[in-house]
Amino acid sequence: MRKFTQNKRKAKFLDKAPLSSLQSIDVDLTKRCKFNFSYYAGNNKNSGDTFSQWESTNKLSSLANKIKDYSREDLKHWKQLGVGKNRKSILEIYPKFPSHSNFECPQNIPIDVEWGRFRLDQNCRLAGFVIPDSFNNQLDEKTGYFFDKNTFYVVFLDSNHDFYPLKK
Repeated sequence: MRKFTQNKRKAKFLDKAPLSSLQSIDVDLTKRCKFNFSYYAGNNKNSGDTFSQWESTNKLSSLANKIKDYSREDLKHWKQLGVGKNRKSILEIYPKFPSHSNFECPQNIPIDVEWGRFRLDQNCRLAGFVIPDSFNNQLDEKTGYFFDKNTFYVVFLDSNHDFYPLKK
């Protein structure tokens, strides 16, 4: 009579298999914010820094790590978390493009978005926009997809407070 033993390849595969599903209690994918770079304007005049500039100063690596960390929470969390001596939040949202900005508002950005900036460190920022709450979960009939207020659309890499300059 043949003796059956446990298949080692099968056991190794099962040891590495995911233990949760999208609807598991410990999965929080729906609350995590997303970053979208499809509106990035870094190669245009008056539009902030380029990826190449940030790569040459090691800021690009720092950006990737910050995005990884920021993606663990929703945008609301970062709006509420204060940092710095003035306790400004990590994410500041403005109702419109700042009139005193040193950048030019790209014409391809919808007029009814809310502009904002993510603080990366003392001077560096990601500037872009979010979808207003009033559009959240509304169906875009042109595309068949829903608007999501938990996505930050990156338009500018800003290493000098040029998007929202400090008033002096």
